[in-house]
Amino acid sequence: MRSVLALSCLIATTAAFAADAPAIPADSIAKKKELLFSDDFKNPTPDKRWHRVVDTFTFETGALKGTQTRDKTIPAADGKPEVPAHPAVFGLDLPTKDSVVEVKIRFDGNTAMDVEFDDRAFTGSHYGHLCRAQVYLDKVKILDERDGSQSNNLIELKKDAAKNKDEISKLLAAHTAQFPATFEAGKTYDLVVEKCA
Repeated sequence: MRSVLALSCLIATTAAFAADAPAIPADSIAKKKELLFSDDFKNPTPDKRWHRVVDTFTFETGALKGTQTRDKTIPAADGKPEVPAHPAVFGLDLPTKDSVVEVKIRFDGNTAMDVEFDDRAFTGSHYGHLCRAQVYLDKVKILDERDGSQSNNLIELKKDAAKNKDEISKLLAAHTAQFPATFEAGKTYDLVVEKCA
């Protein structure tokens, strides 16, 4: 499988989640093996494996800094199509199966950050989205996007959202886990995300 890791400014495990948050494991599930990629962001020219998806990122003093600029949908005009609002996304194209991603994060004017796994060859979800860990100032959410929030099934249900409201809610709840947390703006944290197959 070819997965794309995307870091986005707005956040990994693939499984169906119960409505009640599962217990947090005492030890890591994944076991580290070979290092696939590392970047200290000190080089002003990004490694060629990075790719700019929604390019509003800069490399500043050893950090990858994202800025949300597409926060409003721009209507179609002058023969150009609509440009939808979208989080800033900086992707890393690496083949993965079982993975451990470690990053340092800091809230500096933003309210959330993501670590996301995609497989562009997978056609069962929007843009091949598989799973995502979202970090907010007050919580962490784990989303199964393959079968939940980005699934083709959900996209079909949303075509008649009023009629399918209960089914949409059930599907999203079954594929999302949320944990309370407290993060302080301006403070640096280590974030470790494990993805198993």
